[in-house]
Amino acid sequence: MRRAFATANAESMNLFALQSLMQHKSLETTKGYVNMARQLNRPVQNLFVPTLRRRGDGNDSDVTGEKQRLAK
Repeated sequence: MRRAFATANAESMNLFALQSLMQHKSLETTKGYVNMARQLNRPVQNLFVPTLRRRGDGNDSDVTGEKQRLAK
């Protein structure tokens, strides 16, 4: 849970605020979580997922050849 929290907030939150919320005494401990989060996010930023073609009835059909970028 702690790693997931740090990963989800590492890019959008001030390092000192994250340290406080995670109740770390040392900023170095928080930096470790943030560095890990950044390493994990790199592959995700380049990840592509196929999109599903929607049928008229609202149900998903087969996968199209199009891909959708997940990251910013």
